[in-house]
Amino acid sequence: MVPAEAQFSDRPGGYIVRRYQRCGETTMDESFFPILWSKDGHRTPWLETYCRSGRREAPMEAAAE
Repeated sequence: MVPAEAQFSDRPGGYIVRRYQRCGETTMDESFFPILWSKDGHRTPWLETYCRSGRREAPMEAAAE
């Protein structure tokens, strides 16, 4: 686990995790690094479905769009 505000850095190394880094970005994509809990209450939306079904799917309201 890493803090919700974690970002990629430009330091060398990290070849295992860095493969998930988008070119030119420092943010960690929630598809690969879901936020389980944050101080402001944010949680990656697809986690609820995943906990119930074991499948990573878009939440119902996003799927309806």
